[in-house]
Amino acid sequence: MISLLSILPAAGLALAAPADEAVCHAPLGSDRLLEETTGRVLLLGETHGTEQAPQFADALVCLALLRGESVVLGLEQSSYEQERIDIYLASNGSEAAQQALFEASPFWNSRFKDGRSSLAMLDLLEQERTRMSAGADLKVMALDFGPTDADLVDIDFRRDRAMLRNALSEQSQADRVIVLVGGIHARRIAAQFGERRIETIGSLAGEGEVVSVRTLYGRGESWNCRGDAEGNVDCGVHERSSSPYDGEPRLISRDEYAGEEAFDYFADAYDYFVYLGSVTASLPAVPLPDVEN
Repeated sequence: MISLLSILPAAGLALAAPADEAVCHAPLGSDRLLEETTGRVLLLGETHGTEQAPQFADALVCLALLRGESVVLGLEQSSYEQERIDIYLASNGSEAAQQALFEASPFWNSRFKDGRSSLAMLDLLEQERTRMSAGADLKVMALDFGPTDADLVDIDFRRDRAMLRNALSEQSQADRVIVLVGGIHARRIAAQFGERRIETIGSLAGEGEVVSVRTLYGRGESWNCRGDAEGNVDCGVHERSSSPYDGEPRLISRDEYAGEEAFDYFADAYDYFVYLGSVTASLPAVPLPDVEN
């Protein structure tokens, strides 16, 4: 499969950014990204626990709606959460509605807070609630493994299989399916860690079914979980002290990315790369009692 990156020009990606990008606070080149990916599930591979990645997902939703498309936004949450999400989206967005979203939710109240249940993700739901209350042709779906995926319970990589199947099932219901997931899930080829091979949403997809986008960041911080060789996991704010990128958030050309150290590992795994600027940590929406924020 030929990467879509190979057809991007080396420079000038931002020369003709439409006014809609400014309206939606979208990185330069985002409208072109949508134009070139029509008819396929758009996988946005994020670093969990930032403000910027959920904002990027919302910007693409905004652009797609301005293009006259009906949109499904898929999230890396278990379908167990769908009823709570639907109730919140139909609410007035009050503090009481937020508490109802959190109440008895294994997702929002989990002690393993890896960035997917952040304040920025809550803000993303609120943005889409506001759009839907104004009449936008938009749905928000929890795509991760849940009660509708019982047939996958004993199958390897059940989460990625479930997210792929659930995202593809929404294609018949909408013009555009945008899915925000962790960067590994979005890879269109399997990830290899030593002898361990991890199939992903993208690697399990058929030819032409999905397009994979990797988000890139400048300096700053993110809230997520990191493990070490001994199996210890540290969930919290982590600093990103350096980055090869600066300037305006934008679609990155292949030539610009090719000079980076990670190019050989990532170049064939994603179709597009989008730089989101300096990164800001987004803390858990429901903090642990011993976490100060």
